[in-house]
Amino acid sequence: MSFFDIANGRIMYILVVIGIVYILVQNLIFMRMGLARAKEIGISGTTIKNIIKSSAVFTIVPSVSVVLGLAALAPSIGIPWSWLRLSVIGSVSYELMAANMAATSLGFSSLSQASTSGPNVLGVIMLAMSTGVAGGMIMDILFIKRVNTTVVRLKEKSGDFGIVAISVLYSAVLVVFVGPILGAGIVYLLTFLTSIAAVMIQGIIIKKYKTIWLKHFVLAFSLLLGMCSSVLWTVMFK
Repeated sequence: MSFFDIANGRIMYILVVIGIVYILVQNLIFMRMGLARAKEIGISGTTIKNIIKSSAVFTIVPSVSVVLGLAALAPSIGIPWSWLRLSVIGSVSYELMAANMAATSLGFSSLSQASTSGPNVLGVIMLAMSTGVAGGMIMDILFIKRVNTTVVRLKEKSGDFGIVAISVLYSAVLVVFVGPILGAGIVYLLTFLTSIAAVMIQGIIIKKYKTIWLKHFVLAFSLLLGMCSSVLWTVMFK
């Protein structure tokens, strides 16, 4: 069996649907508990309905970027696994980075080359993507309170130095994501710069023309423009 025979196979779809249904049921249970608690503390039905409507809008609109992410991820690792990763936990940037790291560690030059191999490679890629996120959640459970306390204490005791130290930490995390892109070639670099330009232009438009609604589509439009520009840069430089 080939890579995509498993990645887009019936069993994969069934397992993913089971996982997503489980999450949906869990959400409905939490929603029911939340509504019951809201009524207990005296929140009116009208207020609850307004909260539900506004929450639905702010949930559906940003999901446009998730759909675009699915379109970017599915050709490399299949539709069902991409669907599960982006609908339950994960982000396009993390998923692609984790999958590419797994592929290169196996000796492939890229994720697209790895997808031409056998199903064992798919298993390694899925494992790498899953354990990375799971590791973060476990670390949060065990250490997030201590880390937060340390950060607050650092800011209080060290003043400006504490703020700079935290900013440097965030910058280091950014470098981890951006570094591989800068060294991957001219097409990757130009696509990255195009996406940054799209974000900056939209920010200027929002600030100058007070187009508040555009805030919810910045990521989606930047992803779409970046994806389209990558085709142009590939034609021009390859």
